[in-house]
Amino acid sequence: MKEKTVKGSYTVEAAILFPLFLFMMLRGLLYGITLTSEVRQAAGKWEMVKEIHPVDRIRKEELIRKGISGIHDDSIPEES
Repeated sequence: MKEKTVKGSYTVEAAILFPLFLFMMLRGLLYGITLTSEVRQAAGKWEMVKEIHPVDRIRKEELIRKGISGIHDDSIPEES
């Protein structure tokens, strides 16, 4: 009789632990998929930033500002 109760207790333990184990495995898989999609989005944003060439853009803006200030300095003198 003890053998049957022991075998039954393993079945009950497996019935409790297997869903928990399965849940944890699927939760880990979902976390991995979510992390992968976040990394892909971040990589796409980085590629967009790299295409902007921020240093070149700032240099062009500085040249434009210098040019505009040069234009204002060369204004037509007032007639007296």
